[in-house]
This record gives sequence, C-alpha cells and structure tokens, in this order.
Amino acid sequence: MVETGEEARKTVLDLISVGAEVHSGKSKTLSDVGLYQELFESARYDSLRTRYMAIDRQTQGREIRKMIAAPDYMLGSVQAITESGDLVIASASSSQIGPYATGAGSLIIVAGS
Repeated sequence: MVETGEEARKTVLDLISVGAEVHSGKSKTLSDVGLYQELFESARYDSLRTRYMAIDRQTQGREIRKMIAAPDYMLGSVQAITESGDLVIASASSSQIGPYATGAGSLIIVAGS
C-alpha cells in the first residue's frame, strides 16, 4: 500500500522491466496516476494494445483473443475490494476477466480509496 498516486506509479514501474509485455483494460485509475501513458504510449514496453490495434479484427480476431488472454503482465483496477479481500470487477467487454483470474503471468491491480 502506498499513500499517493505518484508512489503507486513508481511502485508499479519498479515491478515491470523495461521492454516487458504488458496489457490492461481501459482504466481511469491507471490513466490518472500516469501508468497508462507510460506503459502503453511511451514505447518503453511491449504494449499488447498497440500490437492488437494494428491487426485486422475481422480476419485475425482469434489471434487477438489469444494474444490478450495471457499477457506477461496484466494491469488494471477494480471497482471495489471487500473487507475480506475479495475483488469486485465489472467489465464492458469481459476481456480482462480471464487474464485477471488465471491467464496473466503477473497481475498488478492499482486501486484507490
């Protein structure tokens, strides 16, 4: 646990090697602390979002699904964390549920309070 968004950003970046394969669903939390920009727009990391956005969804949908199902690092946030530690997640597309639950090599959740 950290006190500020900047501390959260630094902590997460310390966990991920430059050049590592990363993915996330859209997250206001990641964007607010500057992680989305750093991980997915800086070209310092292997952004799966950048890769799959360049692929034709009509003809290569299966490759996209397989690519984002098991990233080395999956980042995201949750809508709530219960007192007992359960994560509450809502998703428009459900695309992050699999990597959150079992697919990702490492899962990093950034949640505010």
